[in-house]
Amino acid sequence: PTGGSNTSSILSSSLMSPTNTNGNNGNGHGTSTTQQQILSANYSAAASNNNNNQTEAEKSRIESEVHRLVTSRDKKYTNFIEYNNYKLIYRRYAGLFFTIAVDVQDNELSYLESIHLFVELLDSYFANVCELDIVFNFNKVYMILDEYMLAGEIEETS
Repeated sequence: PTGGSNTSSILSSSLMSPTNTNGNNGNGHGTSTTQQQILSANYSAAASNNNNNQTEAEKSRIESEVHRLVTSRDKKYTNFIEYNNYKLIYRRYAGLFFTIAVDVQDNELSYLESIHLFVELLDSYFANVCELDIVFNFNKVYMILDEYMLAGEIEETS
């Protein structure tokens, strides 16, 4: 990226990956490996529309590496990870991790807050959002994300 607050093209606008656990996560919304695969397939289909120079294998490798980094990270550490030339900022809600990749010099707290606002938008649209809402309505989720972010820039903050 050449200056500005551009999100990474390697992760589309936002990467949403559930944990690889089975069972209840405290809010009544458990996650499973099957649902993770569905979400990964949905993400891969959406990411294939992105005209960058990465192959599908490379995208898949990056996605799984980021997923591994974020989900295996201990809760006592911050929600920021330096990854290649980017900074991964993530936040966990129940069994879902919302991750965004930004330039290293960008403000982490503003993007952490933008993740929170995005989850609030999803929560208001789906009335208490859960993983199944995201999996089965991913087109609506991307529509909401497109309204909220434009070309990697935050457009709406309220």
